[in-house]
Amino acid sequence: MCYSADRALVAFVVIVLLLPLPAVADSPYAPWPAGPPTDPNWFPIGVWLQQPQYAPSYAAAGINQYIGLWQGPTTPQLSTLTTHGMPVLCTQNTTGLTSPYNPIIHGWTQQDEPDNAQWDDANGVYGPPVEPNVIIARYDAMKAADPNRPVFLNLGQGVVYGPAGYIGRGVRRTHFEDYPEYCKGADIVSFDVYPYATRLDLEPAGKPWYVAIGVDRLREWTNYEKPVWCFIECTEIRDANDSGDGPTPRQTKAEAWMALVHGAAGIEFFAHKIDPFDERGLLHEPNMLAMVTAVNSQVQQLAPVLNSATIEKYGAVATSDANIPVDFMVKQFDGNTYLFAVGMRDANVWAAFSLPGLPDTLAAEVIGESRTVTITGGAFADDFSMLDVHLYRISTIPDPATDWYVAAGNWSDGNSWNGGVPDSGKNAYVDNGGTATINQAGEVCASLTVGGSAGQSGTVNMTAGGLTVGGSVKIGSAATFNLGAGTLAHADSNLNVDIANDGLFRVTAGSHAVGSVIPVDGNILAGTMQIEANSSLSVSEIVQDTLTIGAGATLTIRGSSDTVGLMDGLSIDGDDLQLYVESLDSQSGVLGPAGGETPIPEPCSALTLLGGLAWLRRRRRLEG
Repeated sequence: MCYSADRALVAFVVIVLLLPLPAVADSPYAPWPAGPPTDPNWFPIGVWLQQPQYAPSYAAAGINQYIGLWQGPTTPQLSTLTTHGMPVLCTQNTTGLTSPYNPIIHGWTQQDEPDNAQWDDANGVYGPPVEPNVIIARYDAMKAADPNRPVFLNLGQGVVYGPAGYIGRGVRRTHFEDYPEYCKGADIVSFDVYPYATRLDLEPAGKPWYVAIGVDRLREWTNYEKPVWCFIECTEIRDANDSGDGPTPRQTKAEAWMALVHGAAGIEFFAHKIDPFDERGLLHEPNMLAMVTAVNSQVQQLAPVLNSATIEKYGAVATSDANIPVDFMVKQFDGNTYLFAVGMRDANVWAAFSLPGLPDTLAAEVIGESRTVTITGGAFADDFSMLDVHLYRISTIPDPATDWYVAAGNWSDGNSWNGGVPDSGKNAYVDNGGTATINQAGEVCASLTVGGSAGQSGTVNMTAGGLTVGGSVKIGSAATFNLGAGTLAHADSNLNVDIANDGLFRVTAGSHAVGSVIPVDGNILAGTMQIEANSSLSVSEIVQDTLTIGAGATLTIRGSSDTVGLMDGLSIDGDDLQLYVESLDSQSGVLGPAGGETPIPEPCSALTLLGGLAWLRRRRRLEG
């Protein structure tokens, strides 16, 4: 990929192509009538274990729910939260189930961090973590007592570690197989890791991108079927020589957006300082509080966008330093395309983005920064300094499409396409060098491009069934369409197959008809059409560089007075005849020269011309 820029790019990251552009996704909280709001204008922003009387201060900072209540819920706690309009997720107990104030409860919480080694009071030592089957049993019991609210589970930092695992998990340190099981014990799954406040000898220390790792893993472990939330650090937590000094406001903002860009469906803040203890630590740090308030305000303003479905595997980014990645996500909402990007290292880097399918020239607003960037040919560049976050809004959307991204597979398998199985509204692209096989009826697409650009290749094999195309089929210079059994058709009329130079459209079996087979640009004779032995193709127009007809095969050119069938080269298998056509004789029904000369001998009887084809005077050469 080429960018117009005055700096050299030395890193290339995350190449993917067009996908369908969905609108607002269905709310993940819809199954629970008494659960979190389903309004797309609401995005979960929580705070951990605060006293209810502080709710107005947290609401002013953009917090819209409490997570946990100390030794609660109690009736006074629920009453106070109701007065302040602050929803809560808390332990399920008799008070919570029966209190007249329980509409303020939006969910039930599991034991915090059950995946960590648990303190054994009786023996004064750490024992093993709570087993996943215990968490699942508790979940089942909570759901039986109240099916109208979701169950929330927060896991510890073991979620993010490498193969050596987290020492704090004790005897289950390296048992990552526990985590998918833990996830079965909740409807909403969360985790916490605090890179700037954790112990300096631990793996995540000073690595904010571990927040993104945790989100990615939990989404995978929940099969992308449950909302994943993430705790964000915003205080020093511990004043200790062996621990970090806590994040700066800039670092807290970056962690929040790392989580969001990687698909977190909610964020929560750990506002405590533990040593010395200050439950409202965040509220007592003005600079951090201002940043958290600003982040929350921006997140809430963008809630409808964040709640819309992410366009997976669309776009590309290149950075000026391979060791300093920039991660991004793309959304489409209300006629706009949004690209949210964050620098993943505490260093300066330059990044260039590419969004295929956008108009040639337009501008992107950088939200909250009072500036724009120019997009040319779908590409633009920007600077990312020290964990910068840039949020771009583009007042257009790319054409809907879906791209084949596996080496080989079945056309009907949605996992083989980065935008799902093609439909009548999606342009289908097979240009990654892979092979898509069509073997069942009813396949459709808006258009089909096989190896459409220079350097791209691909193959489509139709072995059965059928494909209906709304537009045309384009076959690139290093691409092949093998048409065997089955039916290739246009949705409304005759189908055009455009073949670039060195592209191949090959009929391998059966009897088929298309409207025309022409070069991509409509002027240059290009590509190859090949009809295998004992198969048949009927077309209304051929503008083609090479046509090969197998033994026993038939080509029928259907035409009228203004239709021209033209081939620079004709090869008929069996007699080794190479013919360069000077003209098409519509009267004799065979290929013939101008001026009534003797028609070309018997091998050309495989080519049948039906009525009204105009003469084109071309050079004629007969060999063999």
